[in-house]
Amino acid sequence: RTLIHNPKKRWWLQALRKTISLPISIEPVRGACIETKTFDLSHTGAFIPINNWDQFVHPIRTGDIVSIKLNLGPLNRIGCTAEIIRQNSAMGHYPTGIGLRFLNLPRGQHRLLNRYIQQIPLSHTV
Repeated sequence: RTLIHNPKKRWWLQALRKTISLPISIEPVRGACIETKTFDLSHTGAFIPINNWDQFVHPIRTGDIVSIKLNLGPLNRIGCTAEIIRQNSAMGHYPTGIGLRFLNLPRGQHRLLNRYIQQIPLSHTV
């Protein structure tokens, strides 16, 4: 019963994350665009290290919606909106940063992202 009422406890259904550093642009609703890199990536979202919170003109919070553009190589780029689902302090091998969940990712870009993630070796699995 607990698992039915608490989907977050179904750890085996979570997307496989792979450690990879890719260029990403984050554009909050208010403030300037931030150019940074991912820490890890899955087909549902990404974790972004944030070394300097002052780079955001307006504070960002869990639940905020941002626009993102993620470069998967010289000719492949995906863009969508994303929700900030968590803000973490450094813990273990994870740096301080934010977790993003992709929203409204077009089907073709979702397939492109899945293919890209499948090509990353399993040694990069988080």
